[in-house]
Order: sequence, then structure tokens, then C-alpha cells
Amino acid sequence: MDINEKAKDYAEGRATAAIEQAIADAFIDGYKAGYKDRDNEIPLEIKKQVPEFIDLELPSGTLWAKDFLRDENGKILYLTFREAKKYKLPTPEQLKELSETCSHPTVRPFANQLKFLAANGNQLYIRCPGFYNVEGKIEDTLSFWLSSNVEENKALCSHYNHWTTHSCFYNTTSRFVGERLPIIVVK
Repeated sequence: MDINEKAKDYAEGRATAAIEQAIADAFIDGYKAGYKDRDNEIPLEIKKQVPEFIDLELPSGTLWAKDFLRDENGKILYLTFREAKKYKLPTPEQLKELSETCSHPTVRPFANQLKFLAANGNQLYIRCPGFYNVEGKIEDTLSFWLSSNVEENKALCSHYNHWTTHSCFYNTTSRFVGERLPIIVVK
């Protein structure tokens, strides 16, 4: 093999390696750009949400957020079910466990909130912000989305009318998935 053939083989090997590296770099850059685009699609107020959780010593170990998710201005987020299901919503079973394990919810009608007292002394207050129905009118009940399947464009939510102090808190009802309810998350 003469010097020209050796140079040609060497050049071809180096060119192939350079092309492979350029393609790999392009894939990496494309992935990063796509990831950045997706990151920009998530609303800023939702990205910043890091709720504080409370340990109520529930048998399942479920921790409940101390409050509804809020935007960067501190306002409660009202989400449709399709928007809310991206979060770890409580299940109907977790809601029942909360009500049955903690002391019976104390209704504070003037403050529009419920209080759950755990055996360890920790307390969870859930304020009644109401929810926006399909017509955009606020309805004055304590409702938040629960993890459930959508059936006939309806999904499960908690339901508690704070004016009716004899209601059982863990009642659930179905709401149209397009209504906007606040959400509480669990972990």
C-alpha cells in the first residue's frame, strides 16, 4: 500500500468519525431544543408550584397539600379536569380515608373552611373557594377534582356544601370536565 492509499484510508476514517459526531451533536441539540420548547409550553404559574404537604398519619401514608395550588400571585388556580389530571389528585378512597381517620371535619361556616385534626395533632384546613361552572359563574361549595376516569364527559370531584353542616365530607359527585375547580394534590 502506497502513501496515497494510506492517506485516503486515514481521511475516510476521520471523515466518517467527524460526520457521525456531527449527527450525534445535531440530535442532542434537537432534543435540548425540543425539551426547552416543551418547558416553555407549561404555564409559568404551574411550573413554580411546590406545595407544602402535611403528615396526618394516615394508614396509607398519603400526605395532603396544605392548600389548593396557586399561581405566582397567590390566587387559587381553577382548572378543568383535563388540565388538573396532570397532577397527583387524591382518589375517592384517599378522601374517605382523610375523613374517617382524622377527627370528623369541623365546619367553620363563617370562615368557609373545614378542619381535619389528626391523632398527631397536625391540622388540615380546607377553605371553600367555590368553583366556576360552565357558564363561568362561581358556585359556593367546597369541591375539588378527584382522580377518576372520565365517563360521558364527567369526572369525580369532592362535594361539600358548607351551609349544610350535616353533610358527609367525603361525598363525591360528577361534574362536567369543562368546569373549573380548584385542586389539592397528594403524595
